[in-house]
Amino acid sequence: MRTRAAARFAVLGLACVALPHADAGPEATADPDAAFFAAFEAGDRAVALEQLGPAVRDASPYDAKTEALPPYARDQALYFRLLERFEAKEVASAAAHREAVRHAAVASIAWREGDVERARRKLLLALGSDPADRMSHLHLARCYVALETEALKGAGERHPGEVLIEKVGFGSADLHLEMAQRIVDERHPPALQAVTATFRFDAGAVRDVQTSRARASANARIQRSRAVAPGARDLCVVLLAADRTRLDEAWFAPVRTLHQDGVGPDGQPWHERRDETSFDVSVELLAPVAATRVLVYDATGTRLAEHAIR
Repeated sequence: MRTRAAARFAVLGLACVALPHADAGPEATADPDAAFFAAFEAGDRAVALEQLGPAVRDASPYDAKTEALPPYARDQALYFRLLERFEAKEVASAAAHREAVRHAAVASIAWREGDVERARRKLLLALGSDPADRMSHLHLARCYVALETEALKGAGERHPGEVLIEKVGFGSADLHLEMAQRIVDERHPPALQAVTATFRFDAGAVRDVQTSRARASANARIQRSRAVAPGARDLCVVLLAADRTRLDEAWFAPVRTLHQDGVGPDGQPWHERRDETSFDVSVELLAPVAATRVLVYDATGTRLAEHAIR
């Protein structure tokens, strides 16, 4: 898949350079979408969508004429514009970044409901507003992994690239992972900060959430491995900025399996497997701007805990 991304940049003669604005939004002021975000952050998707007008809820990155085109032709001009703006280091305005945050939230709702294509389209809208929103790139990569996997089923002896161009279009998981990685590598300094969130997970309950700040580790800076979709039962830890920008997220399974090996008094080896539903969780989350809250969600998207960072 990496060759597909490289080919796209070669066509345009572009290097994938991150924008200076990227992850961070403006300082929060009046919040016209307070009701939407309150419901969204609580995990009440239906109520959240009710707070949006149809112009936002039903927005599409395509007009009627473009919609009718085959996937590759449909997406080509859109991606050329996106890559050109990314290369130009265009800085999103406060209003544009706000739109990106809102579209990304609607995309998250679509993903939670299993509508990958709708999530993809909303994330393209988000990047149309802010081309360097790192989390939108990561979430788009996750969408494309799902779409590419489905497209290649039953491909037989056809070349994978041909099938993906025909069924998926111009975008790819590798393309968006590359852009997300460039944002970290080229926009953020080596002293990029991270927030480590720790808590006790106890059979579905979250207790004793604590946070600390430190320089981001090398592992936390790696973006290319983050397109893998979480498991159906996995829980999510989210880091938010004051303007509700999703700065980072991490997933963990609700069951931790421990394996122990040894040798008994009779000299025979033994193996023990133990599943635990109560254990400590520690996740490192990138914080390119000041983070204000950590939220923990269960597999259904219901908020289990919220912690204010002081």
